[in-house]
Amino acid sequence: MSNTDLFRQLLRGASIEITPSLLRKKPELLNNIPAGTEVFITHLPDTSYSETADAAKLINGSGAVAVPHLAARSVADDRALEASLELIADCSRVLLLGGSRDKPIGAFHEAYDLMPRVVNKFDHVYVAGHPENAPNMPVELCDDALLRKVEYAGTHNQAITIVTQFGFDHAAYLSWDERVSRLLPGVSIRYGVAGPASLKQLIHYATLCGIGNSLRFLTRQATKLTGLLTSQSPSPLVQSLADHIPADAQENRSLHIFPLGGFAKSIEWKQQASD
Repeated sequence: MSNTDLFRQLLRGASIEITPSLLRKKPELLNNIPAGTEVFITHLPDTSYSETADAAKLINGSGAVAVPHLAARSVADDRALEASLELIADCSRVLLLGGSRDKPIGAFHEAYDLMPRVVNKFDHVYVAGHPENAPNMPVELCDDALLRKVEYAGTHNQAITIVTQFGFDHAAYLSWDERVSRLLPGVSIRYGVAGPASLKQLIHYATLCGIGNSLRFLTRQATKLTGLLTSQSPSPLVQSLADHIPADAQENRSLHIFPLGGFAKSIEWKQQASD
């Protein structure tokens, strides 16, 4: 497959995410999404999981495929977990996360703790990967957490894919991919990329998420550009990834779009760039 064809393949199969509050306000955003597109749905701390479940119903009803987040540290106990799973029982896919809470509200501390309750309830399970490492977590612990989740899924015949945090430095993605692929040969990886957004917005989100290499990369970019409000396209990053993905890994590499500069703008870019 040529690099150009791989670039288009990555974009055509790309998933995207949305917040329940945005979808509630603007359900028409789903109108321009091709059928079968996976739409991940966030679950923020201190919000009801029913909001995520309601968004999932809208997405599945539109012909897209809902992928609700399920954050371990936001689950109070086994009963609450079962209630959440019942709310998304019509979903075929789920993303398991530790979550953005610093401390758990119950007994679940990390995504791995959810695996025994979730495995084989869904056709596909997604878990998070961190090419620039999770904040305040050594690389060895990040790798071990990922290894345990993927191996657990493998021993239970559960389809699983790693979805990464967004970033802006292709070298960080590729060095992480090489390391993880040595630990987990044949693993499926979905690279997280930021949709079109201003440099100011990208720096803001990179700072919030603690992705150091990308923050330094963006800061260097800011010194070269005249306008922080100028929209930055993710196409060069995606092309760099397509140029370097090994031939034997191309079939199990894909993209996930974080619409930091706006959901509609990201969908428009995805469709135009993949033509």
